[in-house]
Amino acid sequence: MAALVALATTAHVQHKAEAATVKQEKIYRLYNAKNGEHLYTNSFWEAYVNGTQHGWSYEGVSWKAPKSGDAVHRLYNPGLGLHMYSSSSYEISVISHQGWKDEGVAFYSQNKASGAVPIYRLYNPNGQHLYSSSAWEKTVLSTQGWRYEGVAYYAYPAGIPQAQNKMNLSVKEASGALTITASDNLGTSVTDVYHPSIVQTGGPVNGEQCSPANLVACQWAG
Repeated sequence: MAALVALATTAHVQHKAEAATVKQEKIYRLYNAKNGEHLYTNSFWEAYVNGTQHGWSYEGVSWKAPKSGDAVHRLYNPGLGLHMYSSSSYEISVISHQGWKDEGVAFYSQNKASGAVPIYRLYNPNGQHLYSSSAWEKTVLSTQGWRYEGVAYYAYPAGIPQAQNKMNLSVKEASGALTITASDNLGTSVTDVYHPSIVQTGGPVNGEQCSPANLVACQWAG
């Protein structure tokens, strides 16, 4: 028994070490009360713009995704006004012929051996998909009309997003760079640096200059 415990402990430590060596990025989650959709993005600025200007509620960091691995694509259906996410090339190919537009790679997935946890996928007959690293959230929603569709991919946990999260922003400009601190009312705080010389190439305001007055054109410096 002692040998089994030691083996389990060693495996747990190994998984933690593997996770610590994988480069990760935060995946932000937002909720739209008008159509019941959740949006997931690795772009702080997309989360900030939608969460403060376009009627979405910012819910915080949903999970941490590896910066490499299996690509997870984001798809959008303009007729339904909904997004979904998939790492399956077959699924992407099929629904691309059913009114869904492939918006490209949203983030990445790591396999279970990396020490990551499953991201569960649920479907609501109203048309929305929801993705969560929380087994508790999966269980609760499964009793409220959502259908559990299985594990979508793997990532690293970051807690359970909360609907009462509010995003606050402070900006300081010095030495040609912007130091931006984002925080929420639950005690989460993130500070990063942007360089105004970098312009966004794939965001909502293509080619515009990053500045304190035009933060949505900024891109993370590193």
